[in-house]
Amino acid sequence: MGTGVRRRIFETARRGGALTLGLVVACAVVPLTGGEAWAQGAPAGADLLERYRATPGPFSIETHEAVWVDRARTDPRPIPIKAYTPELTDEGQSAPIVIVSQHLGHTKDGMSYLATHLASWGYAVVVLEHPSTSKSSMALRDQGQLPRALATDNRIANVRDIAYAITEASRPGRLATRVDPDRVAVVGHGFGSYSALQTAGMRAETSSGPSHRLGDGRVGAVVAMSPDGTIFFGVESDSFDHMQVPILYMSGTQDRGRWTHDPTRRREPFALSQGQDLFFWSLHNGMSHFFTDDEMGEINMPRPPGAHEDILGAVTAFLDAYLLADPVAHEWLTQEGPVTTSDLGVTLEQKNVRTIEAIEADQDR
Repeated sequence: MGTGVRRRIFETARRGGALTLGLVVACAVVPLTGGEAWAQGAPAGADLLERYRATPGPFSIETHEAVWVDRARTDPRPIPIKAYTPELTDEGQSAPIVIVSQHLGHTKDGMSYLATHLASWGYAVVVLEHPSTSKSSMALRDQGQLPRALATDNRIANVRDIAYAITEASRPGRLATRVDPDRVAVVGHGFGSYSALQTAGMRAETSSGPSHRLGDGRVGAVVAMSPDGTIFFGVESDSFDHMQVPILYMSGTQDRGRWTHDPTRRREPFALSQGQDLFFWSLHNGMSHFFTDDEMGEINMPRPPGAHEDILGAVTAFLDAYLLADPVAHEWLTQEGPVTTSDLGVTLEQKNVRTIEAIEADQDR
């Protein structure tokens, strides 16, 4: 596939009770062939005019809460986690690892809709509660001490939390399922996307200066929800130059935040990224809290029906394509794309996307 940006718009409308789809495709697509879906059962994405695996998958799940303590730091750091693991039925199966880094003020109990869904499709998901920016820490906002909560050392600590969680989750027996430590993704929302993108090699401000990297070579894919661009903590226009990890950027046309007042700037990280397998997914009228468990958000605006399903379908397709080299997921992402029944509309852009054969060859090395 070419290196230019490809943009597709998907809108739905109901006419006489029937669902119709409008589709605009900006360039030709190379058909993909071969491969077999990893998860049990027929792929829900086999019909490319439906959402990809937006309903619960075939696996029963277990949840487990714990406090993992990183004793390698100068001050041992307790990190509350909540793990969602699939009950694998085949001795030969192992679960890819997904670490979730949340926005300011959230706890390990957040993002449960996403963690539950991914676990039901065979992923081992660990949701972190960053001590530096958890709900209790962010109570400092009420005392006018937000800068203290977001100090450079705290921002670095959150990235190190992710690295430590990958190490712990990869240890045999640490989670209640068999895991595949060679297949790891990080999902971040809001401030969590800032941390997640640093694991992919984004340069940002740290105690070593604005050009320091905290990349983690174990991370094979990143999902960045409500990302901030160059307005944020030492992120410059060249901060995205050397990220070679597949990335799904996700936002909405009304996705405003504490730092990003213009929602169009959420696209900036995608535009500036120069690596391979880059996607920008945007929900029309979507807001930041649509990506969380919060039904109403701080502005008391309800999340519309179907929005979570649209998000789940896109995230699952992306992870299946780039952690599992699933050809159905890859074709769904790159050829027909998502269909929304939330009466909102979805825009999906992509650039520098490799063929499924290239992805498979890379994972076989």
